[in-house]
Amino acid sequence: METVKAAKSFIEAELAKYGTWEEAKKVSVCGHLFETSASFAQAKGEQGIGIRQIHAFLGKQWSRYLIENTLSVIRQEEDAERKKAEAYEAAGRDRESGLYAMEPTARIELATSSLPRMCSTD
Repeated sequence: METVKAAKSFIEAELAKYGTWEEAKKVSVCGHLFETSASFAQAKGEQGIGIRQIHAFLGKQWSRYLIENTLSVIRQEEDAERKKAEAYEAAGRDRESGLYAMEPTARIELATSSLPRMCSTD
């Protein structure tokens, strides 16, 4: 898994250096991984690096099936990390605008007002 992840990261870093397929094809070690400018643009876009590019980069001795499964796991991990970061940011916004913007005594009163009374003060 680590090899596929490293290959994906390396190819992405190489793509980030070049604006066009023609430029990458002339200079980059990864330029040969893309047959057309459209496939280069797709890899730079939301679609990202695919099985074909990683397989061509790693070589024929690597199983496409193994790369496909590993890439699926990597994408699931990336999705989970993105959702975790979004939830963390949302919690930060809620904290800034909501309950934590209140005075400490108001927070205590609000928190304890919904608790059942355990002791009677009669």
